[in-house]
Amino acid sequence: MCGDAQRDVRWLSGVAASAEARLGWGGDVSLGYYLERPAFLSLALVSCFPDDESQPLPCPGP
Repeated sequence: MCGDAQRDVRWLSGVAASAEARLGWGGDVSLGYYLERPAFLSLALVSCFPDDESQPLPCPGP
């Protein structure tokens, strides 16, 4: 998806809802968008639960 399709409110709402759902159950979110060639914007959100001792590495920060 690029250009005008990324500006469509229904598409953006779907992307936001999907990201919220994934983060809610502990998943990670990674998105990428072409801004103007050759520029590319990459966004990543990694969930971290400090009380989850099953994780091999501790969460950064407090």
